[in-house]
Amino acid sequence: MREELQSSIGIYSPSFLKMHIDVYEPLDDIFNLSPKASAAFIHEYVHFLQDLTTVYGQKNIISVVDYIKSVNINQRQSNNRNLNIPYIPQEERDLGVYYNSELQKLHTGTSNKVAIGTILSVGTEIVPTDIGYKTVDVEIVKLILKLNAHSQQTEYSFGAHAIIESMAFGIEKMIYPNEIESPQDFCYEAANALVQFCYPELATDPLNVIALCDASLMYYNPAAIFYNMLMEMKTSKFTPTSPLDVYDFIHSNVEIEFWGLTRINEIYNNHTLTAISCINDYFTSEIFAPNKQWVDDTFKNANNLRISDWGFFVQLASSGSLKKNEIFKHLFKLLGLPMVTNKTGAAYFASPVVNNEAVRPDALWAINQVYNIYINSKKSIIRRCAMEDWCRESCRQAKIEDYTDYRCIESPWERAKDSDKLCVFAQVWKTWGLENEIPIVV
Repeated sequence: MREELQSSIGIYSPSFLKMHIDVYEPLDDIFNLSPKASAAFIHEYVHFLQDLTTVYGQKNIISVVDYIKSVNINQRQSNNRNLNIPYIPQEERDLGVYYNSELQKLHTGTSNKVAIGTILSVGTEIVPTDIGYKTVDVEIVKLILKLNAHSQQTEYSFGAHAIIESMAFGIEKMIYPNEIESPQDFCYEAANALVQFCYPELATDPLNVIALCDASLMYYNPAAIFYNMLMEMKTSKFTPTSPLDVYDFIHSNVEIEFWGLTRINEIYNNHTLTAISCINDYFTSEIFAPNKQWVDDTFKNANNLRISDWGFFVQLASSGSLKKNEIFKHLFKLLGLPMVTNKTGAAYFASPVVNNEAVRPDALWAINQVYNIYINSKKSIIRRCAMEDWCRESCRQAKIEDYTDYRCIESPWERAKDSDKLCVFAQVWKTWGLENEIPIVV
């Protein structure tokens, strides 16, 4: 399952296009934020771009939608109104969702916090994995770390999680060095540490590592691509004249086939269209109809950006602060801003789509809360809907009576039975035909 991506003062909810910057200052003018808020912002915005512009990000969006659909369909067809959570996909009941979740675990790698450590050795392991109609060999990259805090050794599975966070942290450091204290989690340093261990000559330019991360995320198993291409570069003594050469090296040396498609741009185009269709399947009611145009425009604009400029992340990282960063200005003009909240509960959103004031990005945030309930995440156990502060602030700004109550924390699904003032969680729950379903922890 997909876990939230957390930095020191920011959070991104992958597959749900939602950012949080843990500061009190307003976020309505992103070109004039404090340096600290700007550093947190660009880190989370990179995660937003990773969702939109990589095959791996779009593949995960598709998988998450399939999982939610599977839960909803099976629950509505059940004779039991109690929805057992966590909802764990089963091989017989959930078809491809089960196999996707098993692959996801392997591709993600270690995602729990691990102290900063020194790499002692690197190896790979082949894990035969059943995907329903055949068995595939999944290559896992294993690191043995010596932790700085203690002398013991630990095994670390270098996967997509480490690549995603290493890339975002690398870009953040290049644009805003030393603005935020480095998080004491190995995942943020893992990609650079692996390059330093295997082929330090490539790491003399940090943009090479960012390019290697980014190019690897255009494949289903980013870690295997990252490591194998790194070793191929070492063997062939590849020395890029520009970080953009890293993209050419990888895409020309990796052979891939996806339902008859063999070119990476064709596979990426396929995933973009599928991701658009999947996300828009969330919006089953006319009240969320404008969201479909927003999703369509945003993903297609992102696709055009990637196809026309594979190395835009490299340019972003090397173009300075947001205020003067022309690449970021272009990205913002093209893709806007997903829903982003701050510590006060205020929310901000921007999009070049026509009638953007009618778009409801909060619907995806509410669906994120539903998803967290289904998987019974740690945050969901504490508070079933984390939108309470934003809802309260929205009521204040709209000068209406605060409609939040104890159900926001304990049972937000009960709000779908209210006669009026349905919150966005309740609207989603009701449009999915789940008014009578009761999540029960088993």
